[in-house]
Amino acid sequence: MNEQLKGTPLAQFMSYMESKLKPKEFEEFRTKVQAELLDRAPVVAIIGKAGVGKTTTINNLFDVDDYVAEALSFDEKGHIGDVRRGTTTAIRKRFDLKIGIGLDIIDLPGLGDDIRKDKEFEAIYRQILPQCDIILYVLKADNRTLGEDERILQNIVLPSCDKKKIILAVNQVDILGENEGLHWDTRINLPDPRQEELIQLKQKDISSMFHEDLGVDANKIVCYSAIKRYHLLELLHSIVKTTPLGFIFGVLGLMPREWIEDAEPEWREKYEKIKDLKL
Repeated sequence: MNEQLKGTPLAQFMSYMESKLKPKEFEEFRTKVQAELLDRAPVVAIIGKAGVGKTTTINNLFDVDDYVAEALSFDEKGHIGDVRRGTTTAIRKRFDLKIGIGLDIIDLPGLGDDIRKDKEFEAIYRQILPQCDIILYVLKADNRTLGEDERILQNIVLPSCDKKKIILAVNQVDILGENEGLHWDTRINLPDPRQEELIQLKQKDISSMFHEDLGVDANKIVCYSAIKRYHLLELLHSIVKTTPLGFIFGVLGLMPREWIEDAEPEWREKYEKIKDLKL
């Protein structure tokens, strides 16, 4: 293991595993962790149009707001190559998670906003997606016209990667029903019952379109609110199940801040009392 990992949750976990496994078993496990989590950080491609909340999703999901951003270039075979600063076609953001593991997020340009650039962007998708461990496709919950997203998934994303890598993240459920007078309950930082019904209907509609028609795993379609931290844990679970050796993320305690932390103090106290009673 690297010297820089000393004292991190990952280093502590590896020491624990060494004490529990036979020498040969531990060496095989250590080699796999080194190859799949340390020598090469897990790579997540994040797709979505401007305004869907990609940055807020990543920051709140992994409890990070600091990263090194680099513009990517590609060699003639389509492999990610040397870095060129100044281009906005695809940006790699390198995060160092507190648990001792790195994570690469590749922010891909949105399709459907500029027909003239779409062909260029589609070529970038086909180059990058096969090299990624996870494809996080972010949709906006109040978007009623998803035909373009269905086309992108069917014609560009699915032919370029294993569909098991795809997670559909339906963000901003907190604004569903605003036109009908429904509002997020800011006291407890949760949807009211009628808004919860709309969220469930949205989940059903998205599943019908993308699971039944395109075969995307229904368990990897998550309706959430990044800014309200609602269902972020469910989104993290989907990522963990998809990532190589993903169970380690859970063992090391990688957890987003809970939604209750943004509720009013009175309701946070009530929640903690109820949780203590359940324990």
